[in-house]
Amino acid sequence: MFAPCMVKYCAMHSLNLGYTLWLLGSVMTVLLSDFQIFGGANETDTKKLQQAWVELNDWSKQRRIQ
Repeated sequence: MFAPCMVKYCAMHSLNLGYTLWLLGSVMTVLLSDFQIFGGANETDTKKLQQAWVELNDWSKQRRIQ
C-alpha cells in the first residue's frame, strides 16, 4: 500500500525546479512588457503569451520535439 511517508523529499530538485520556474516566469514577464518581444505595446499580455505558445509549438514540431 502507498503511504505519504514513502515520498522522499529532495531539496536539490525542489530548489532547482522551483527557482527555475520562478526565473522563467519572471523572464517572460520582462520579455512581454519591457521588450515587446511577442507583440506590440497595444497587444494584451494574454495575446502575447498566446503568440509565444504558438511559436514554441511550431519550433518544437519543426525539430520533432514532443
